[in-house]
Amino acid sequence: MSLSKKEENFLLAMEQKGFLVFSSSEATSFWGSSENTANALSRLTNKKWLERLTRGIYLIRSLEYRDKEFTSQTKFLIASHLAKDAVIAYQSAMHFYGLREASYDTNHFKIQTLHRKRSIQIHESYYHFINIKPEIFFDIRSIQLDTNAVLRITTPEKTLVDIAQRPDLCKDSSNILRFLQQFHSTFDWDHIDSIFLNHHYGPAIKRLGYLIEKFEIPIPNQKQRLASWQNNLTQGVIQLEPKIKEHGHIHTRWSIEDNFFDKKEIFK
Repeated sequence: MSLSKKEENFLLAMEQKGFLVFSSSEATSFWGSSENTANALSRLTNKKWLERLTRGIYLIRSLEYRDKEFTSQTKFLIASHLAKDAVIAYQSAMHFYGLREASYDTNHFKIQTLHRKRSIQIHESYYHFINIKPEIFFDIRSIQLDTNAVLRITTPEKTLVDIAQRPDLCKDSSNILRFLQQFHSTFDWDHIDSIFLNHHYGPAIKRLGYLIEKFEIPIPNQKQRLASWQNNLTQGVIQLEPKIKEHGHIHTRWSIEDNFFDKKEIFK
């Protein structure tokens, strides 16, 4: 359906700002009042120039071919804008960075937020929100896409630490290992040291230290770095996979029970 001149100017203004996914409050700056905004967004949705993703969140459909499924890039963009403080994280960040041969469902998006929010299904994709504490809400990158739109995502280093802290949010430890093996030469390991020094990531230190030694991941200054991590180990034994019932051998050097890889020799 055709657009009025003002509607056309509105869509152009939003696209130029990179607001391909936007909230109704962002649209109000153009339309001037809540009532005018609601009416305009309703008209544009009926004309199929906008799609209402969830309450108060809209996608400009000129980004996509009409009646086609969303592209992968659009799904990531949506994930980054479903809440004001939404940040793509965990398995979804690994997927965005190009992890190969991953064993999780790429249509399930993991999103960090400071507020509790229910999961949302949009078309065939599911968006899950993980409420985290402010003290671990850091290391966030803003990445500009070809469309000028910007998405927010945890850095590769923060992604690694986060999945080592919560293996269940990247399916299991095999994906932590894959992420280490594929990207170990690109991580800023000094920055990872800084994260461990300044934040409470005790389980992550144990899991990463154990996996690096077990699978001989050639990180820089490995001997000295792992010795430093050893000096900061927290008390108590943790399981490599905290969500499964199986038990494995306890490796006292890292205070970790390997209830996953000790049973999966194919990963050696």
